[in-house]
Amino acid sequence: MKIKELHIRNIASIEAADINFEQDLIDQVTSKPSPIFLISGDTGAGKSVLLDAIAMALYKNTPRISGVANKKNNSFSDTAGNELNINSIEQYTRIGISPKDDCYSEVVFEGNDGKEYGARLSLGLTLPRKAGVPKEERKPIYKAPLWQWRDGESEWQKVQNNGEQIKELIGLTFEQFGRMAMLAQGQFASFLVGEKSERESILEQLTNTQHFSIYGEAIANLYRKADGEWHDAQKAYEREKEGTLAPETVTEKEARLQVLEQTQKELKGKNDAIGL
Repeated sequence: MKIKELHIRNIASIEAADINFEQDLIDQVTSKPSPIFLISGDTGAGKSVLLDAIAMALYKNTPRISGVANKKNNSFSDTAGNELNINSIEQYTRIGISPKDDCYSEVVFEGNDGKEYGARLSLGLTLPRKAGVPKEERKPIYKAPLWQWRDGESEWQKVQNNGEQIKELIGLTFEQFGRMAMLAQGQFASFLVGEKSERESILEQLTNTQHFSIYGEAIANLYRKADGEWHDAQKAYEREKEGTLAPETVTEKEARLQVLEQTQKELKGKNDAIGL
């Protein structure tokens, strides 16, 4: 999975931003697209909002709000009297916009299948319908979040099944994405103290080394099979060596045993090398 573009309209402190990670970020030395870049700025400049915007488009959630332990202690009311919670995604609607203004975060990304996809979460304000109340006297309320995705340049469609298709294309769950990407929100410690298997899974997907684990397991299976065959041959040899076997049969079995011993040593060496 690779983030290619980020488009923001009226999200948190950012009024508008369009970032093409493949063209806009140029290395000043080589004049080529930079594979590594730094997001910097003063406190409150909106650095974390960029990461939040990516997360909300891909997962309809952000690590900043998912970790709130007790939402009752983090609620407030806006100027219209609407109660809003700090772990509600609607809080990312930029203060001061009108119901006519766009409000969304959109990400263009390359999926694990190599194809291009888009994901977008739209927020914003709307005027409620109230009988007998003139339009100009109605107070805006938050729109229900609209989560959409599309394949390439196809039409936008509503995300179904809690975004399972997007998660498959990304290859990371929301929790894994949070531990991998949202270091600005204090998630780095969670990655460090997480379960070994989960950290390995994240690192494998980030470094694209899953195939090494597959190869390692295949070699380990071959070793276990050869080891079993060797022990079976050893037992058969011990049972029969006291019998009245013909010399040529003894020679044949000893040769077979030597072949199996050599195969066992070779596979054991490979197995030890990969640490399985």
